[in-house]
Amino acid sequence: LSPDPFAVSAADANCSGVISIGDAIEIARYDAGLISAFCTGGGGPIGSGDVWFVPDNIMIGVGASYSDEIHMSVGGDKLGGYNIKITYDPAVLSVDKSKGDNGVEAGSDGFVAAVNAENAGTLRVSGFDVTGKGPGADLHVLTIHWTAVSLGATPLSFDVANMFNESSARCSTVTSADGYRTVVVDGPGLDITPPSAFGLISPVGGVMMFDNTPTLIWEESSDADSGLDHYEIFIDDANVDNVGAQTTEHTTSELPDGSHSWYIKAVDGAG
Repeated sequence: LSPDPFAVSAADANCSGVISIGDAIEIARYDAGLISAFCTGGGGPIGSGDVWFVPDNIMIGVGASYSDEIHMSVGGDKLGGYNIKITYDPAVLSVDKSKGDNGVEAGSDGFVAAVNAENAGTLRVSGFDVTGKGPGADLHVLTIHWTAVSLGATPLSFDVANMFNESSARCSTVTSADGYRTVVVDGPGLDITPPSAFGLISPVGGVMMFDNTPTLIWEESSDADSGLDHYEIFIDDANVDNVGAQTTEHTTSELPDGSHSWYIKAVDGAG
C-alpha cells in the first residue's frame, strides 16, 4: 500500500495554502464520489490491518439484525478524522437506518460527522474531531447496524481514505485486507424465544404413591416461532426419555423405592 499519488494536505484539501471554502468543496466532491481520494503522505501509509471488523465472522438468519464494529489502530497518534466507504450486496443485507444516524453510531472511542446510506450497496461515513481520539492500537470507532433481507452471502469490505491525526498531519488511502469478510445469511430468522411456560399436573409434589411405574402428566406448551418439537422427561435430574410434541403424559419404567423428583423440558424446532 502507498499514499495517493496526488497527495495534498488533509486540512488544506485544494493545496491553496489556506483553509477555505474550496477545501470544503474538495471534501464534498470526494464524499460524492466525484474524485478518488486526497491524502498527505507525510506520515507514511497506514498499513493493512490498521482497520478491521469486529466480530470476524457472521452467520445469521433472514430477518435478523446484527451490528458490526469498525476498529482502528493509530499507534502513538490520535485519530482526528477519516472517510470510509463500505460496500455490500443490497440483495442480502440492508443498513438499518432506524438506529443511530442512518444506521451508524460512534463507537466508544470514535466520532461520526456525516453518513450517506442513500445508495444501496454503498455506505459512506466520515468523521472529524479537532481534539482527536486515542492514541491506541485498538480504537472502537464505529458501530454499523444491519438487517439480513434474503438468503445468500455478501462480501463486506471497506476502503479507508483521509485517516489522519488531530493535526491533519498523517493520512493515507487504505484498502485493508483485514477489512474484507463474508456475511452469510442462512435459513429462517433466528428463534431466540423459548416455548411457552406450562405446569406439571400429576403426580404433585410430596404425594405418597404405591405405584413404582407412575404416569407423569403435564400441561401443553407451544412455540409460535419454529414450533414445538418434543418434550424431554427428567427423573432425578436424568433425561430418561423423549416424547413427541403432541404427547402430554408418559408412564415411567419401574422406579426403586424412595423419593424421586421429575420435570419436563419443552424443546422447539430451534433446539
